[in-house]
Amino acid sequence: GGKFIYRTYEGDHQVDEEMWDLKMSYYTYPQLLALFELADLRVREEYGTYDKGPLDNQANQMIFVVEKKGPK
Repeated sequence: GGKFIYRTYEGDHQVDEEMWDLKMSYYTYPQLLALFELADLRVREEYGTYDKGPLDNQANQMIFVVEKKGPK
């Protein structure tokens, strides 16, 4: 967990601050594929880095290009 902090400034002077609990979730590769299937999406491309590196066990990211499935 953590906190999301939003501060408002006028010039160099802080005039307001709001805080919310930050909630994050992590998804595994099979979970994402299942979510895409439920949303009627197909994976066109997948990458493990922003420069289109392979999505393998050493990848730091999971990047997907998906499209809506057409009629069957």
